[in-house]
Amino acid sequence: MAGSFKEKRRYPRRAYVVPVIITRKDRFMGGQILNVSEEGLALEVLEMKDPLFLKEIVQIEFLPPFCQQLVSVRGVVRYVSRVTQKSRKTGKEQFFWVGVQMDNPPLFVRDAVKRYVGE
Repeated sequence: MAGSFKEKRRYPRRAYVVPVIITRKDRFMGGQILNVSEEGLALEVLEMKDPLFLKEIVQIEFLPPFCQQLVSVRGVVRYVSRVTQKSRKTGKEQFFWVGVQMDNPPLFVRDAVKRYVGE
């Protein structure tokens, strides 16, 4: 039941909305980042023809905070949920929330996210 327990996070999060490209094997899907933490990204994906699976390895391409270039970071899918409510960002009636844990991102990405979340 939603809200029936208090989730304890290891790292604080901060809203950060930018486009994202998710690559898995030979497939691409677009979406947007909703928030960031030192360890991961919360994503909103509008269309998912082939579902993502927990523990699946993906590449995430995005523009980190304070950076001028796109980066590609390997990640592990930790959460996938189909949502059937109106998206506040896009107005779509159905979309997916995806949580991705970054796997050893470059130091400059880790530092940029840490600085951004700490502000």
